[in-house]
Amino acid sequence: MKFTDLFIRRPVLATVVSLLILVVGLRAIGALPVLQYPRTENAVVTVTTTYYGADPDVIAGFITTPLEQAIAQANGIDYMTSTSQSGVSTITVYLRLNYDSSKALTEINTKVGSVLNRLPSGTQQPVLTVKIGQTIDAMYIGFNSTELAPTVVIDRDKASQLGLKMSDIGGALGSMLGGGYVNYFALDGRSYKVIPQVQQSSRLNVDQVLDYHIRAADGASVPLSTVAKIVTKAIPQSLNHFQQLNSATIQGVAFPGVSQAEALETLKDLAARTLPQGYSVDYGGASRQYMQETGGFVVTFGFALIIIYLSLAALFESFRDPLIILFSVPMSIAGALVFLMALSTVAVPGATLNIYTQVGLVTLMGLISKHGILIVEVANELQQAGKSRREAIEEAAAIRLRPILMTTAAMVLGVVPLIVSTGAGALSRFSMGLVIASGLAVGTLFTLFVVPAVYVMLAADHSRKQEAGDPVEADAGD
Repeated sequence: MKFTDLFIRRPVLATVVSLLILVVGLRAIGALPVLQYPRTENAVVTVTTTYYGADPDVIAGFITTPLEQAIAQANGIDYMTSTSQSGVSTITVYLRLNYDSSKALTEINTKVGSVLNRLPSGTQQPVLTVKIGQTIDAMYIGFNSTELAPTVVIDRDKASQLGLKMSDIGGALGSMLGGGYVNYFALDGRSYKVIPQVQQSSRLNVDQVLDYHIRAADGASVPLSTVAKIVTKAIPQSLNHFQQLNSATIQGVAFPGVSQAEALETLKDLAARTLPQGYSVDYGGASRQYMQETGGFVVTFGFALIIIYLSLAALFESFRDPLIILFSVPMSIAGALVFLMALSTVAVPGATLNIYTQVGLVTLMGLISKHGILIVEVANELQQAGKSRREAIEEAAAIRLRPILMTTAAMVLGVVPLIVSTGAGALSRFSMGLVIASGLAVGTLFTLFVVPAVYVMLAADHSRKQEAGDPVEADAGD
């Protein structure tokens, strides 16, 4: 326990080391990609080969089959499908989750090139394409106004001079152009609709609308051109509403390497610079859920910390001892974040700050507190036995060293299956297991080396309590 003695003798060194790891941990929070869920890469490679004039049987036997046999030898393939049509062979290769698509594309291209000399003469060069994730456009704006439509514009002043109301003009145009029936009439035992409408010959051209006559207030019939004109302008193909408000929807896929937080922040800044006054921005789908839950982790983490502190204060009957026990919690969380940041720099999938790493951090807080409980409890008992704080914490650290290391090893090995798991949901388990394993390892070191120094500085003198209680026991015995 030489390192423990070193930190106990030099409390300033313990403080500097603790602050250093906290600063690096805060830096890691800003550097880590922030996502709602771990980013997964589901790539599909398509091999299209053209052989003009061949029927599906020829395509399947002489082109699709040799290519399939060669492609099947490539690594990273989950499964493969093919379609043989007249003149065209299409082979679709589905890669394993998060397999390197560039590496797979290169290997599949090599396998295809190795059998080109076996294909029939006249076969076109196979074309390889790769699609990663959802096959949608990089950016989609749900607003289109390229459609031109004529609009009847009413001059309200002229209509008012003639004693016409907007309802009169609208009703007249609706009757002449609407095509709705107003009644039925019977003829020869059959029922027919009565549809008031101008003749078809008067509805062939837009400009003919201005020739329609409307009855004014004085009973005179005036042409529509007297109070209206035709204006051709662009109109939206559809009107979208979001939360009962007119809206334009912008959808996009973040470029590889760009986190969800960075993409949303870029759109938010762009909207603030370009949107006119009075416009607002709202979110839908996964982006909406992400924005609503972004600050939830801080509240959850703080609430969990308060519950643990109050529980420990009640158990130890002290407000100092829980502070000593929880001192290693920030250190372990900072260590886990630093480890995540190191892995994110080499583009390890799952090394992001997502909902699963947050769950792991909250779990880590409870697990690492156990080490401090083991040491502080024994140190308090040794103080009550008559030893000083320094002697008590040194002996307690030595006594609890093996149990702490054994429980740490057991918990770290227990999450190894989460780290090495494969298949659907593997990145979720990897993120959680990685945080717990790395945080436990770093937190255990700080529990053994830094917590004893904090105990010497902050712990209450329990030997005085024991001395104060001795006379009472003696008097009772007398």
